[in-house]
Amino acid sequence: MSLNGEPLDTYLTRKSKTTVRHFQAGADRFPIRRSAGSVNPILSATGAALHETILVGSKQEDMLAGVNNGLLLVRPAWYGDDMEYGFRVSSIGQLTRFCEVFALRQHPIYWSIDSGNLQVRSMGPSPPISPNSPSTAPTPDE
Repeated sequence: MSLNGEPLDTYLTRKSKTTVRHFQAGADRFPIRRSAGSVNPILSATGAALHETILVGSKQEDMLAGVNNGLLLVRPAWYGDDMEYGFRVSSIGQLTRFCEVFALRQHPIYWSIDSGNLQVRSMGPSPPISPNSPSTAPTPDE
């Protein structure tokens, strides 16, 4: 996967000034999302535990991945609101608030990118933060 002709990992690492890894289901050693255990290689690579992990998605495929892997599905309404399954959030601010309160207290947002139409917030198990790494969080209204 690439962005502006640059591999996605490389682009995000350069913009965020910290190491970013992108995992793509169904590619390399990663099974398709909906299969049971498909999250295990990612948990192993990041050192995260299943109870620290949520799945953000709003499609049938996301629901199957959540159920088959024992993950809580957080359903962003802006991706489509056709499904009743999952914990619905209507904004990035609500998603951030949910993660900070319920899911990720030990792993705060550790980098973000705001570049034109690209806005990325990363939460969760992270590599050691260097003194030059940004440590920002969106406001609840974002």
